[in-house]
Amino acid sequence: VVTNDWALWDDTYNFMHNHNSAYVGTNLTDQTLSSLGVDFIVFADSSGRIVASKAIDPDSRHGVPLPAGVSSYLATQLPKLHLTNPNTAKAGAANLSEGPLLLAVQPISNGDGSAPSDGLFITGCFLSQGRLAAIRKLTLLPLGLRPAGTGVRYPATALAAQTLTSHATIPGLDGRPALVAGVTQPRTAFTLTRTAVLSGGAALGIFGLILVVGLGLTLDTVVLPDHLRAQQSQMILDTASASMDRLRDGLTPGATAAVCQLILEHSAADAVALCD
Repeated sequence: VVTNDWALWDDTYNFMHNHNSAYVGTNLTDQTLSSLGVDFIVFADSSGRIVASKAIDPDSRHGVPLPAGVSSYLATQLPKLHLTNPNTAKAGAANLSEGPLLLAVQPISNGDGSAPSDGLFITGCFLSQGRLAAIRKLTLLPLGLRPAGTGVRYPATALAAQTLTSHATIPGLDGRPALVAGVTQPRTAFTLTRTAVLSGGAALGIFGLILVVGLGLTLDTVVLPDHLRAQQSQMILDTASASMDRLRDGLTPGATAAVCQLILEHSAADAVALCD
């Protein structure tokens, strides 16, 4: 909104033609930038050369020279944009020596945007620690920023045993990733749910093991024909397999193997003791 209001303004359009000092004295003040919530305003000609600028310190809000990093960045990026349509703006991020930065660029024209573009209007603000703290307070999220690296595809979500980390990129004016915003949160809900599910699943699994082993021993004391004894054995194995599915996430591989072996050997007492 700030970029559009200033870029499509008769006073700004006239300033790019006559560079009158009245425009600078009236509009480019510390109070103006502070009220707009930006850290700098830059006017550049069609080739990207800076004609005028005004900057304030992100923390003290007092006037300072335009940061060298901003000047260098604009000198390399503005000529590549080829922006000529007054109704088209470009926004992006940058990681400069002064810190991470958000900025926007729009061609300058008269109030209704009908005049041919005559230069570029640029404004931006640094993502200072104070601004990041305000964002964290507003969103209740521990937002972090870092430069975008190479070899990593975003957006991405990384899962760990106790935390969940999500990333998203903020592109630069050239469209390539410039900054990576990340949030790392404790997996509290996941951990509580997993504990409840595993506890319930383990209890059902142990109950199934006790039932199937007990049933197997009871049937084994009865004199059964061979074909019925075979059916009994298969039932025991099938039921034990279903029970072990519930226990698998709650036992170590070694314990799981031991329980399976005890089931096959119909050692009910040892199997229950191991599960306990």
